[in-house]
Amino acid sequence: MGTQSAKWWERRSNLLPYDGLLQGIEDTCVYASIAGAVNYVAGKKVWMTSSLRDEWNRNGPRQPSFGVASIAVTPYASEIEYIHHHTGDRKIALSIDSIKSVIEEDGLVILSMELGDGLKKRQTRFHMFTLIARTADGFQVWDTNGFQGILTDQEIMGGFEYPDGTTYLPHSDEDTLIMRRK
Repeated sequence: MGTQSAKWWERRSNLLPYDGLLQGIEDTCVYASIAGAVNYVAGKKVWMTSSLRDEWNRNGPRQPSFGVASIAVTPYASEIEYIHHHTGDRKIALSIDSIKSVIEEDGLVILSMELGDGLKKRQTRFHMFTLIARTADGFQVWDTNGFQGILTDQEIMGGFEYPDGTTYLPHSDEDTLIMRRK
């Protein structure tokens, strides 16, 4: 099966080791993706999905968002930086070149993708995908449900099928979290 005809989770050649965390229960992909990214960039296990969720909700339940990163990097604030990008913040334009630049600097990019009905209609439900490394065919990706593989540039910018048959589209607000060493 050729690389282009294979689904992203079937494209698995030359993947780098990534000790990503699993979400475990529904609606914890934000915690799992951010905790896994901090652990990776710090080079040590700092967070578990549940410990980051508990810390975020310490003063009562809150809606998970990329704001969780502010808590997650606190133990390593002098070593790790994060940048939350969305359409309201045009300092960093979301593009394949900007993603590639972060990855080449040993950073990670967490994409918030929007559940879609086909490749057009959005359902305002989201899931996180962590881009780890550049490959010849695209970017190595980790999904908090335990899937990993390679997303092409076109899939990142235009959407892709998920193993359960659903479709994910780029977030309408370009909601992205960049994490890297300072």
